[in-house]
Amino acid sequence: MLTLAALGYSVWLLWLGLQSTLDVPHERAVAYTAVIIAIAIVLGLVIGWSSMMLSGVGALTRGSESFSFQSNGKSVDLGAFAQAARQMQATGAAMQGKSPSGAEAAPNVAPLKPLAPDQISTLLPASLPGLARGAVDSTRGGIGTLLISSAKADYGSGARRIKLSITDMAANRGMLALAGMVQQDQETATGYHKVFRQDGRTVQEQWTNADRHGEYTLIVGNRFMVEAKGGGVDMGALKQAVNAVDLTALDKLKDTAGK
Repeated sequence: MLTLAALGYSVWLLWLGLQSTLDVPHERAVAYTAVIIAIAIVLGLVIGWSSMMLSGVGALTRGSESFSFQSNGKSVDLGAFAQAARQMQATGAAMQGKSPSGAEAAPNVAPLKPLAPDQISTLLPASLPGLARGAVDSTRGGIGTLLISSAKADYGSGARRIKLSITDMAANRGMLALAGMVQQDQETATGYHKVFRQDGRTVQEQWTNADRHGEYTLIVGNRFMVEAKGGGVDMGALKQAVNAVDLTALDKLKDTAGK
């Protein structure tokens, strides 16, 4: 989940920098951030297409609504990036109380106060199959109103260890929604890393063969990151750990402010 968190954090820093360095009004900062991201995406696509045309390493094709190219035998759809830019622009307009013109309506991603530590820690299961739970660590902190709340616990038995965590990104939902547009499918001799959409949620799987260490993460309601990571267990056990959290109840809290 580090890739998605880093992307969301980078966009958040851009949003803060526009206000503190360039004196952009708070109510306009999200829209400005969206425009900069959209420009960066377009420039990246233009440079990428130019490189492919000059080197001949990829075959560019166009469907009815998106561009894609073939590279190393894999098809990469660029439409998701354009969709991310449109969604970010719509989000910026929505947060300023405006109707997005020419863009599809964005989901409700206005910032909220994250859940209190005791609210989120109760969502962690008391145990996992064959693994006892240790101490629970929960906290809420951040800068100003940009708070993040999280709760985590270690579960283990012998060499089998899983760390299960729930992170509430309520104050940064728009950025997390954008990060959720990222998709990746990489497999090597040492392991694999996948980011994809499943049942309307962003999923990340990462596995290292040598030390049998893995990570499995779900983004729930464009707000919560539920992550299981550990060693001495297989990916199935990590998925089981994440699903031990009441994801339906968590999804119902996506528009609920913390106390």
